[in-house]
Amino acid sequence: GCPFTCTFCCIKEYYRNKYCENSINNIVNQIKYFISKGIRNIRFIDEIFFLGERRVNLICDEIIKLGCNDLNIWVYGRVDTIKPEILEKVRKAGIRWICLGIESGNENIRNSVSKGKFTNRNILNLVSSMKDNGISVLGNYIFGFPDDNEDTLWDTFNLAEKLNCEYSNFYTMMAYPGTEIEMI
Repeated sequence: GCPFTCTFCCIKEYYRNKYCENSINNIVNQIKYFISKGIRNIRFIDEIFFLGERRVNLICDEIIKLGCNDLNIWVYGRVDTIKPEILEKVRKAGIRWICLGIESGNENIRNSVSKGKFTNRNILNLVSSMKDNGISVLGNYIFGFPDDNEDTLWDTFNLAEKLNCEYSNFYTMMAYPGTEIEMI
C-alpha cells in the first residue's frame, strides 16, 4: 500500500487504502532464504521502500551483516522520500536499482495530480547522486494527465532525456477504477 494521495494511482484501491510494512526480521529471513537457494536478483514489491529513513537504515544494516556481496536488489522509491546521504549504504546493501515514479517533467502537472512538491532540480540532483553511488535508475513517466498539453508532454520527454536513466518507461494515463482521476 501507500500513504500518499496521488490522484492517478490505483495502489490505494488495490490494497483497500491500507498501508502496512513487513517486519525487518521477515524481510531479512526472506533474503537469507533466497541466498541459501543461490538467488541473488531480488525485487522488493514495495512502492515506497524509502518511506522511513530509520527503517531503510535498519534493513540495509541487516542485509550488510549477511555478508553477501553479490546481491542485485531492485526497489521502488519516491523522489521526495529518498535522502542522498543514505545512498552509499543502500548500494553497500546490494540495492543496485531504484525505480522512481517521476511521472511528469512539469512541476505544475505533478502538483495537479498530488504527486509531491519536489522540483525538477530535486529529481536531477537525486538521479545524479544515485548514479554517483553506483545505483542504476529506472524512471517512470506518464503522458496524458488531464492538464497535459503539447508543451507539458515535451517537458516530460525533455526531462527524461536529460536524466538519461538506465531505463525509462513511458506510460499513457489510465483512469483506473477507484482513483480520483477516474472521476474527472
